[in-house]
Order: sequence, then C-alpha cells, then structure tokens
Amino acid sequence: MQRASTGEKNWVEHGRVLNDDIVDEVLREQGHGVLSIAIDGDVYARPMSFGYDGQSLYFQLAAPPGSPKSEFAECGVTAELVISEFESVDDWHSVVVRGELTGVPNGDEVTAFEAIADNAVFPQNAIDTGECQQFELARLAIESAEGRVGPSASIAEAVQRRLGGPQASD
Repeated sequence: MQRASTGEKNWVEHGRVLNDDIVDEVLREQGHGVLSIAIDGDVYARPMSFGYDGQSLYFQLAAPPGSPKSEFAECGVTAELVISEFESVDDWHSVVVRGELTGVPNGDEVTAFEAIADNAVFPQNAIDTGECQQFELARLAIESAEGRVGPSASIAEAVQRRLGGPQASD
C-alpha cells in the first residue's frame, strides 16, 4: 500500500493532547467506536455502539451464538475502545479507552441501560435482522482514557465553546 506524501511534518508531534474534559465530552457525544480484545491468542476488533455514565462504558452485545463477539462479556480481560473521526490530515480526533471488560453484574442492568439510552448510537444490527435472539450487557471499567486532536480539528473548538475552557494542550 502506498501512502500519501507527508511532506516535512513530524507526525509524532502533529497532534495535540486532549484534556480530560474534552475526552469526557467525546465519550458522551460520539457513542460509537471500535472495541478490541484478545481471546485465546486471537485478536478481535468490532465496531460497537456504547453508553457512558462518566465512569464506565456499557455495551449491548448482540451476536449469533458461537461468534467471538458473544464471548466478549464473559472474558474479564483488558480491552481497548478507539473512538475516532477524520475530516482531513489536519482535522481529526481520536480517543483510546483502556480497561477491564466484564459482564454487567446483576443489579447494575438499569445503570447500563440508562447509559446506553443516553448516548449510544444504534446502527443496524443482528437484533434487527433476526440473527440474534438474545444479547449480553458488558461494562468496560475505564483504567485510562486519552485523546489527541489534529491542529485544525473542529472538535476542539466546538467542545471548547461548550465547556468554556482550553481546547487541547500542545
């Protein structure tokens, strides 16, 4: 694969680090990303809709029986969720969340459903097409969350206006 010319830019220093308020806002506003996990030496990355309650991410996992996604909630292993948006080489943002992915304990289902209802994006999925007869709730307990933004990223300015604070640190 041939890559586009990058000129003389230092791509490691090209983006700016997002502050915690903007990372929190991205998690509340975007509602979808790619969840990655390793199970028995195999790595799986799946686009996922999620809810966020300010402390944890919640997923409604719907998959045909026997698919790798159906095992996600049973794992209790480290997972990463990547949320990104790309408009141009200078206008982009990304957030990476890392933590332990587990099933939602009995009694916490209401919290999970409320978070999902508040900000998850529900694309067409297997429940709509009749492939799945059930789903599992999963929680990603956030251990770390960090983000970067391109030099002319629109997200930084939009969030700065909403929060009334600095957009990103150089």
